[in-house]
Amino acid sequence: MTELTAMTELHQHTWTLAQKQAVVAGVRDLLEGDESPRARDALALAEEVLGAHPGRGEPDSYALFRGDPLAEAALIALMVAACIRAEGLREQAVDRIAAYAKAMAGGAHWVDVLRHAARGHGHRVTMIMARRAPDGKRVLAAARRRHGPLVIFEIVRTILGKTKADPELGWYFKQLGLLPEGSVGRSFWSNMTTRKIALPGEPGGLPEAAIHHDLVHTLTGYDTDAAGECQIGGFYAGTLYPDWPAWILAGLTTFELALRVGPAFTVPTKGAFDVRRVWAAALRGYGARFRPLDDWDYRPLMAMPLDAARRELGI
Repeated sequence: MTELTAMTELHQHTWTLAQKQAVVAGVRDLLEGDESPRARDALALAEEVLGAHPGRGEPDSYALFRGDPLAEAALIALMVAACIRAEGLREQAVDRIAAYAKAMAGGAHWVDVLRHAARGHGHRVTMIMARRAPDGKRVLAAARRRHGPLVIFEIVRTILGKTKADPELGWYFKQLGLLPEGSVGRSFWSNMTTRKIALPGEPGGLPEAAIHHDLVHTLTGYDTDAAGECQIGGFYAGTLYPDWPAWILAGLTTFELALRVGPAFTVPTKGAFDVRRVWAAALRGYGARFRPLDDWDYRPLMAMPLDAARRELGI
């Protein structure tokens, strides 16, 4: 099955009423005893979205998701609930989620991420996410094509912010600052320079294969603060690339649990994961008419007004 075929099937898939009830009951289970406003609102959102109002769940109910193409979404719902509890993430909650994962016969690697997070092992989380995150795998593939067996050295340079200069590429991105105000390219250039992030082609700049993240910030209008980064994660998760839960877990571990995960310039924060906003961003990504990790040609967009580019891309 090709990735495109798999994606089409995912977008056409729906859960049964029993499955929807199992998810809401599971969320209620993970939030049991937490009467904080965030917990109540998260449960209310689950009930609104799935149209179910069952009682407290049990792990065995997740057997309904064995072999289901969206089983990971059911598991991630529990993980979000566990992380936003007023008391924070506890290993007892991870144990409970592991029981749900066992019943559905999948998702153990995502449970491992959460267990390391509960123990404060940010470096372990980083290692797992680096192997599984779709955007990380894309950057690695691009680096392999360009550098062959020396790819490991290029990865280390990127992590340390020591990438080599590429004058031709650098001038392309610098000249985006000459485009009209309100254009995609000018807005992207402004966002990057304001935040003092080196442009692709500049010494220490991002690899061109990695700029989709910051470009999507520009296109969606999501801020680059902690809340905005969580929304970007939701947007990417909504595209349903294989291993899409990595984006939700990156937001949870970095901006909800305040673990240092990902690039050195990312500032960990507590309590910034807004469930409703992330859900809305996921719906926006789900309905977009472009796939940010594919080889889409973004350059023709750069001179376009932002509103026009958003209409063209369906966002």
